[in-house]
Amino acid sequence: MENGDIPEDANEHCPGPQSDSAGKSDACEGCPNQQICATAPKGPDPDLVAIAERMATVNIRYWSYQGREELARALFLPSSHLL
Repeated sequence: MENGDIPEDANEHCPGPQSDSAGKSDACEGCPNQQICATAPKGPDPDLVAIAERMATVNIRYWSYQGREELARALFLPSSHLL
């Protein structure tokens, strides 16, 4: 289940786990996910901003060598080393 998707075993008129009424609306009565939806944090993951900032300085390069075993190697270089 991706972030914001309605669970497969949810009730018919499920507001979705990211909704402000998740787990609290009348449509949630009797749903097996009601407690999970009601207590789950809403909105985007706060770690995404920190991850994006850290990955902004990473330069990714891939080299692929074709041989008997079809070897593939990847090298990750921080951009600061290129200055």
